[in-house]
Amino acid sequence: MAAPLTSVGQLRQAVDIYLRVAYPTGQLPDVVKPRLLAWASLPDGASVEPAWFEACVQEGRQQLALRLGHPGYPHMKLVLEEAPDVSGYLFRADAHDRHLFAPPGSPDAAGLEQVRRVNAQIIEQIERDWMAAGLPTFRAYLRRQVEARRRQAGLINPPPATGGS
Repeated sequence: MAAPLTSVGQLRQAVDIYLRVAYPTGQLPDVVKPRLLAWASLPDGASVEPAWFEACVQEGRQQLALRLGHPGYPHMKLVLEEAPDVSGYLFRADAHDRHLFAPPGSPDAAGLEQVRRVNAQIIEQIERDWMAAGLPTFRAYLRRQVEARRRQAGLINPPPATGGS
């Protein structure tokens, strides 16, 4: 059974954060603007449609990618990927730059390393901001899994109960 996709509201929030970090001037390239129109007039509670994304399957899990880029690298993507436990989808930013190669000492090596460094900084900020906004991310998923295992092992106390006494 496939995991339920996120809502338009969550997608809108994730895209807004991504664009704020990736394009701090607010000026989006013309190629990105049409990619945002599919859900522009939909209410926050509407369901996300897979047709709005580039789809692929990696490691047996569906991934839906929206190529939003940033000024120095147009190939970066916002990715919705199925959680490992198929409980839902998680947001991830992907630079899609691991396949790029320049031999050490070549004229392109330093420039490629700089692109990767900037990409990593942008990804880190986007995902940090997503987590702060309470959006589902792979990092947040892993933290919940580790906490649950620690709680099961008795290494941490359960959260205090709330309510009347």
